[in-house]
Amino acid sequence: MVIMISDFWGENNKAALGQINFKHDFIPIRIADPMELHLPDAGRVILKDPETGKSMFLNLSRQDVRETHANAVHLHREKWTQDFRRLGIDFLDLQTTDNFMPPLRALFARRSRKFSR
Repeated sequence: MVIMISDFWGENNKAALGQINFKHDFIPIRIADPMELHLPDAGRVILKDPETGKSMFLNLSRQDVRETHANAVHLHREKWTQDFRRLGIDFLDLQTTDNFMPPLRALFARRSRKFSR
């Protein structure tokens, strides 16, 4: 069994994930922080990408900026959801504010029923 815990923001090699799923029991667990999904009305901020070091200046008091971000996040996450489903990969979505045990138990119970047939 291979469990991959990620936010799936980077450009992962989807073909490689499909190969992992073909050869192993592969379960991606997608983690999201609610603050990343819906930016707060926080005025002018500087955001720094921890991976690239690039900084971005945003005015989060503008509703159109927050809505554009929320739409882009939704589309990105929906694309990954479609890719997981297309590849036949059973995945789990969690938020950092969630109690992870109930959804994790439900996932393994569902998989247990599926594979016991």
